[in-house]
Amino acid sequence: GRMDQQSLSGKAPVGVARRTPKGTPVIAICGSLKDDLPDFPVANIQAAFPIISGVDSLEKTLAKAPQNLERTAQNIGNLLALTDF
Repeated sequence: GRMDQQSLSGKAPVGVARRTPKGTPVIAICGSLKDDLPDFPVANIQAAFPIISGVDSLEKTLAKAPQNLERTAQNIGNLLALTDF
């Protein structure tokens, strides 16, 4: 789904992040991010990544879902490889 300001009021991703032990980095992977979010880190989430890069028809978005998710996961993996987790 879309992460927005309302998400920070306790929707599932934030609820999970708040229950994660301190010192454990949390990354949110969302369908999209709305412009009303504050800068991260916020609500124990260090960073958030959208799966889709832009608005398209539902049919096209669903057809591209596996590739979009794989690209996002690869980008996050590349980022994590730069750190000492």
